[in-house]
Amino acid sequence: MPVAKRRRLRSIIAADSAAVAVSVTAADGLAAVSEQVAFAPLAPEWLSRTILITCGWLTALYVTGAYESGYLRMRGRSLYLTALATALAAAMCAGLFYLLPAWRMNRLAFGAFVALAGLLLTGNRLIWLRWYRPDKTGAIIAIGDHELLLTVWRHIGDESRLPRILWLVADRVYTAAELARLTPDYPHRVRMCSVERAEEILASDGGTHTVITDGIIRSEGVANLLTRASLRGALMADPFSFYEMTTGKCPIFAVDGRWVFNATAHRLPPSPLLCKRLLDFGAGLIAGVFALPILLLAAVAIVAESGFPVIYGQRRMGRHAKRFTLWKLRTMRRDAEAATGPVWSPPDDPRVTRVGQFLRRTGIDELPQLWNVLLGEMSLVGPRPERPEIVAELRRRIPLYMQRHAVPPGITGWRSINRGGDTCLEDVVESLGYDLYYAKNFSLKLDLRILLRTWQMVVAGAKPQARRRPRAESVAGEEGRPRVAAEKMAAGRPQPRG
Repeated sequence: MPVAKRRRLRSIIAADSAAVAVSVTAADGLAAVSEQVAFAPLAPEWLSRTILITCGWLTALYVTGAYESGYLRMRGRSLYLTALATALAAAMCAGLFYLLPAWRMNRLAFGAFVALAGLLLTGNRLIWLRWYRPDKTGAIIAIGDHELLLTVWRHIGDESRLPRILWLVADRVYTAAELARLTPDYPHRVRMCSVERAEEILASDGGTHTVITDGIIRSEGVANLLTRASLRGALMADPFSFYEMTTGKCPIFAVDGRWVFNATAHRLPPSPLLCKRLLDFGAGLIAGVFALPILLLAAVAIVAESGFPVIYGQRRMGRHAKRFTLWKLRTMRRDAEAATGPVWSPPDDPRVTRVGQFLRRTGIDELPQLWNVLLGEMSLVGPRPERPEIVAELRRRIPLYMQRHAVPPGITGWRSINRGGDTCLEDVVESLGYDLYYAKNFSLKLDLRILLRTWQMVVAGAKPQARRRPRAESVAGEEGRPRVAAEKMAAGRPQPRG
């Protein structure tokens, strides 16, 4: 995160902390006046109570996504999340006062506290929006094999709407026709420059610069340029690592058999897996208890519309290609696959019932999978498990598709929060990069980040960010420039993990 962005985030957190503390102080003063008791705002008990309430309020703002930089810049969404966090924090405070009667406020003081805190937090967001200024974005300078660098840049353009210009360091100036041949889709986003011009760009004060290099020193000028870029604090990355940082995916167009030996997912130490299993069991058990009333209501609605059965099981493929039965609430007609067999479900599938549409839209149909989590067949976070019939087709058409089974499957995952569900083979091809990225970067920290983002999406009603679909030949790894780029990368330096 850029320094300026961190500074703005800290400033609004500090302002929110002050708003909650001021609200607690005002509410306690009002309670003291109404009850005619002494008010000691600096007493140790009062300070500990205020700090705990403030931390709880900030936690509510965080888990609802009110501190997400994208939401902070959207007036309507920011105010909605602030109101939602206020309601959540008020419920938390009510529970705290019930457990600790000595800290309790009377009804008048509690109402004034919640109202004042909500108003002050809303004012903080409006002031932040008034004084917000976009970050300065530094230049992106590419040094190395032009075909490799431009191939990666082209795929980044396919995957995201990155508006920045790529400065390609070259010993000679390319003609317009040559540049158009190298970048047929995005010639306006690539500019050629000399080593001297690249040094001038690095010396400019335009934010944090990024240098993409394949690591091969081709001249003394390039060596000096890389040294100066490192000393100036520029972000240094190889082309494929830069692709991962930009898109949140592994470069499918460059993944080959060496990924099997380099990816960390194939030699995970037992400690993170044990912690993941304990987290899955504890959180799954708690979530299952709270989900029981929802499941009962959903079962009644399903039976009322289309009769039994309510729950059905499907064979799916889990970690290490082990098969298990996945449980879901029935959302389709009972004879949905009688004539077609296992097929993809399009967005407007006519086989889905009206109740099923609601269950799918809210994710309630996935709640029975908590039983799979308790049994250890699934995890809360991981790649979505597929049916063996579909896996057989996918592993035949997509190279290294089975590597996604190196980690346990999950109810939600990195793909789910970035893209959503799959409705056809092309979607699976595009989503495979997210699954391999998760398998490569598996950690409990990433799991908690995914769970938090999933919660924010459910609460805020946000949808996964849709990305432009890459060309089929680039992703599938067929003959063409992507494969040539991968070979040149491997020849120049060791292949990065993933």
